[in-house]
Amino acid sequence: MSQSYHYAIISACIYTILATMLVLNAMGAYIFHAYPASFDPLTVPQRTLMLQTIFYVLYLSAGAGVFARVEGWEYLDSIYWADYTLLTIGLGSDFPPKTHAGRALLIPFAVGDIALLGLVIGSIRGLLLERGRVKVVRRTVAKEREKWFARMDEPDAAWKKEWEEDHLHVPIQVQIQRALTLY
Repeated sequence: MSQSYHYAIISACIYTILATMLVLNAMGAYIFHAYPASFDPLTVPQRTLMLQTIFYVLYLSAGAGVFARVEGWEYLDSIYWADYTLLTIGLGSDFPPKTHAGRALLIPFAVGDIALLGLVIGSIRGLLLERGRVKVVRRTVAKEREKWFARMDEPDAAWKKEWEEDHLHVPIQVQIQRALTLY
């Protein structure tokens, strides 16, 4: 057994544990009603990443099961093969498919994975961009707030005129919309 075999087994176990936890959470909320479904606070990128991760692990597990049956491998060996093939496009190095059915399924399986992996990576990117956007908005609001507090201590009332010019001519609906988009 090579070192890459053990790394693949460890990563497959981590995938399985994470996906199982996500599925159990969803089942506890929707099927067993053990607690209220609290997916409302999740943002769209968070939900997307969660669902795509579950689907990716299911794809990995199902592909491993299919190839274990077609090639006559142990399931753990096929998990290694599927993980190795899906993450490196290594075409199974230690366990190359030997049957015609296995060879025929290999390329569609790998192409489907490339699409799924691209979606997961895109979701991670979206999640990071969303978090960065929130931090930038909060930092901007904090700086603006500090600026206005500093100007309030000024003896003249010039800041009041500037504030009125910025805010009084703008309809209240626009002011509310601006406030809502900050958070």
